[in-house]
Amino acid sequence: TAGYILPVPCLRILNRSADGVLEVIDDSYERILGSIVDGYGLSREVADGLYRHLWIYSHGIASLLVTGVCEFTDAEAEGMLTAVFKGLLSGIKGV
Repeated sequence: TAGYILPVPCLRILNRSADGVLEVIDDSYERILGSIVDGYGLSREVADGLYRHLWIYSHGIASLLVTGVCEFTDAEAEGMLTAVFKGLLSGIKGV
């Protein structure tokens, strides 16, 4: 948009696919990824995919909230994220 300057991290993100975005913008990426690997017995690659899915989904919820398109309580947002997490994990584990 005219007159708006994107911060450098945003410019790096715009030039990427979803792969690699979290490493650029999330200082806790390695710790969170390790927690997923250790906690659920997933490979690093699978854990990264799970983390990316949840990150994208949670940012979708945040966008809907901040733009006023939807209103969710904390409990509703938590329930949505939990349901998506369980569904993704179930699909990964083949349950």
